[in-house]
Amino acid sequence: MYKKRVEDAIEAIKKGEMIIIMDDEDRENEGDLVMAGIFSTPQKINFMAQEACGLICVCVTNEIARKLDLPPMVRHNSSNHETAFTISIDARDAKTGISAYERDMTIRLMCKENATPQDFVRPGHIFPLIAKEGGVLVRTGHTEAGVDICRLAGVLPIAVICEIMKKDGTMARRGDKFLLDFSKKYNLKILYVSDIIQYRLNYENLVSEISHQKVKFMGADSIKMEFKDHLGRIHTTFCFGDLDSNLATSTKGKKVIESKSSKDSKLVDSKQKGKKVIESKSDKSSPFVKFHAIRSDIDLLSNEKDYDALLRAVKKLQKDGGYLIFLQNDLLDSAKNMEHVKSFGVGAQILRLLNIKNFRLLSSNKNEYTALSGFNLKLVEKVKV
Repeated sequence: MYKKRVEDAIEAIKKGEMIIIMDDEDRENEGDLVMAGIFSTPQKINFMAQEACGLICVCVTNEIARKLDLPPMVRHNSSNHETAFTISIDARDAKTGISAYERDMTIRLMCKENATPQDFVRPGHIFPLIAKEGGVLVRTGHTEAGVDICRLAGVLPIAVICEIMKKDGTMARRGDKFLLDFSKKYNLKILYVSDIIQYRLNYENLVSEISHQKVKFMGADSIKMEFKDHLGRIHTTFCFGDLDSNLATSTKGKKVIESKSSKDSKLVDSKQKGKKVIESKSDKSSPFVKFHAIRSDIDLLSNEKDYDALLRAVKKLQKDGGYLIFLQNDLLDSAKNMEHVKSFGVGAQILRLLNIKNFRLLSSNKNEYTALSGFNLKLVEKVKV
């Protein structure tokens, strides 16, 4: 369902339509009207002001903020979710700046390629917000969601957003009948921030292999592979099982392993980037996989229960073969469930680079990794450790 919601939203944005984006229930738990800035009109701004009733803001990238000289509104941001407000602006030719026509004038001016800081006066009635680099994969806010959906739609990454307020003055929350009725009344597509997260994790190439070598891990032979993600974090994978006698080269053509190993080991050509990938001896079509999320090496020892489960998993992998994947889990401003989704999304991309489509999960958590369809992976079996 998430894929269809994102695709429907992309088409709506391309057509200049508004959509509703909802964030997580553990966050602001609000619905915002969102449209691409390049399609702003006085009528659409008036609709936001009259029907949504929230604060009309314009989400921009760091690059655009620098180009227009939009500094932070305050030196120390102490708001609940550190929403990155810049100093407010109006188009220099605006009079009061508050009318729908003048706010639209300011927004359309922001979207012009040749716009300069001198085209605006400060303060004003349009409130720019700076999206974090990395978008919803770094911060799960409406600001990042607005910029991301514009990028996915192939339009200028400037989004106009406005919170939706109910007639009694309270905010329209996720799950409110009001939001559903609002969307039906005005024929607006509904999208969730989590949809954009899963879509990007599934369809964008965020991970690449940077090293590959034979090592000893807890006394057992293994292949250690390091993967770098889009945020520069390093995730480490250890492969246990039959190791090939001549695992020749990495993707860069660099010789990485020379060993005299068994004749029975095999290599599988990865369909992605022509990589060669080691198979485990247990079930080559569905290897065992253990994920372990850490913030630093010290986390390996910080939780006795998790550490014991990790030790049990390593012993099984050493015996039966498979993959141990350490995920650096320091994502910013994420509710726990979104942090979980994003961490696994990176892990899913690592599995794809290893040419794994089906796997057996070693886990001590019965609720772990339940929504895998969005990542084109099949969990064949869950084995408790």
